[in-house]
Amino acid sequence: MEKIAVIDGDSIIFSGFHPNKVLDDKGKPLIVDKKFVYIDKTEYEIRDSCDVIMNNILKYTRSTHYIFPVKGKNTADYRKSINSDYKSTRPKESPKYWNFTKNYLISRWGAFEVNNMEVDDFVNIYRLWDKNSFIVAIDQDLLGLESINSHYNWRTWKWINVTKDEEEKK
Repeated sequence: MEKIAVIDGDSIIFSGFHPNKVLDDKGKPLIVDKKFVYIDKTEYEIRDSCDVIMNNILKYTRSTHYIFPVKGKNTADYRKSINSDYKSTRPKESPKYWNFTKNYLISRWGAFEVNNMEVDDFVNIYRLWDKNSFIVAIDQDLLGLESINSHYNWRTWKWINVTKDEEEKK
C-alpha cells in the first residue's frame, strides 16, 4: 500500500538555513544579553542540513512516496484581499538564504513551487484528497488538524493523532 508523505516544504527551508549557535571555548552555546549568538551556515552546511532532515523523514516515516510543496508566488494574495492585515507584521523580503535553500530542495529533492495559495493550505487539501497520505510538518496549525492515519512531526520524530474534538478546540 502507498504511504505518501505530504511535506510542509517551507519549514524544511527555514530549518535548513537556520544559523548555527556560536560556541564558547568550553563548547557551550555563547549567550550575550540573554540571547544565543548565531553565525550563518555555509552553503555546504545548508545542503547537508536539508539532506539530513529529508533522509530522516523518509527513514522514520517509511513513506513509499512524498510530495514536497514550497512557497511560490502570490501565496497570500487571496487572504490579504479578505483581511488586509494578514501577515502584515512579517518582513516583506525573503530571508538571506531562502532562495538558495529552496532551489537546492527543488533540484535535489524534487520540491515544487505552489503559486496562488499557501503551502499549508496545499498540504491539507492534498492530504484530504489522497487517503494514503499524511502530513509531515512542525507547524502546529497543520499538526493540529484531525488525523485518522496520524501526522508526523519531523523535529520531535513523533507521530501525532488528533481527534475532531481536539482539532475544534485548537
